[in-house]
Amino acid sequence: MKEFDFDVAVIGGGPGGYVCAIGCAQRGLKTALIEVDRLGGVCLNAGCIPSKTLIHIVETYHRAANMQSMGIVAEGLRLDLAAAVSFKDRVVDRLTKGVAALCKGNGVEVIRGRARFTSPTELEVAGSDGPASVSARRVVLATGSEALEIPGFSFDGETVIDAAGALSLEAVPDRLLVLGGGYIGLELGTMFAKAGSQVTVVELTDQLLPGTEKELVEVVERRLRRLKVKVHLRSRAVSWEKGQGGAAVHVELPDGETDVEPEQAAQIRELLNLRIAEWTGSRLQSLSCTDMLAWRGMIVDQRINLGIAPWKEANNY
Repeated sequence: MKEFDFDVAVIGGGPGGYVCAIGCAQRGLKTALIEVDRLGGVCLNAGCIPSKTLIHIVETYHRAANMQSMGIVAEGLRLDLAAAVSFKDRVVDRLTKGVAALCKGNGVEVIRGRARFTSPTELEVAGSDGPASVSARRVVLATGSEALEIPGFSFDGETVIDAAGALSLEAVPDRLLVLGGGYIGLELGTMFAKAGSQVTVVELTDQLLPGTEKELVEVVERRLRRLKVKVHLRSRAVSWEKGQGGAAVHVELPDGETDVEPEQAAQIRELLNLRIAEWTGSRLQSLSCTDMLAWRGMIVDQRINLGIAPWKEANNY
């Protein structure tokens, strides 16, 4: 087993993790950055950057397709989503290589693999190059979050997908069902509506973008109506079943129950908000770090909410 010794080990190569690691190295600390996947995290690989790239492409297409009143007619105009996704992948690849170059240039040791604590200052990393043991005086947790599956809607990569999967679709679905009216679900739902999908949004609370001022939400709602996006508030998706060329979703509405029936050859897609706390799962669980946090007087509940243990309890460790 390979053995490493560092001043600082950062777990997670997203925007929080790699920036922290570079900052530590620039201050003269021997620093390791541990990442199981591509550098850049969700933001760079499956969130902000790829979504904004596709949104810009689709917005350009949508504007070009609706300029007849201005005297601009584009005959035969079509959106090649597969080509757009390929362009998006090239953008992401270039930026992730840039992050790797920044880490290397600043002397950050990048270790590929999944880490877990064996003690408060020691980590075991399981990677493709074999196991490694990492010791560090300080460990920074920057593991990010991942999509949680809604009961009855397990991701299958084909009919039920998360937001990352939606960014890799190579064809525009005829119909799209978005479960969750948060900002990620709405921005991707709006994008697909502009691309030509018939979009329906199901939100559990009494407004879109929960927690946002209603005056701002009204602006979004007007735009959704112009795009003919259907919205069901105070509603809950209960189950779904495959039909001919698509799926049927059973939705519980405030005034009863109804079925959302896609047309033939339609697809139902589930887009989960990756960032809002109610819809996210922390990757801290896989680190085996609950005891390590307790040694420092911190407690973690079942939803991975972090709190401070009572003084007496903290001093028992």
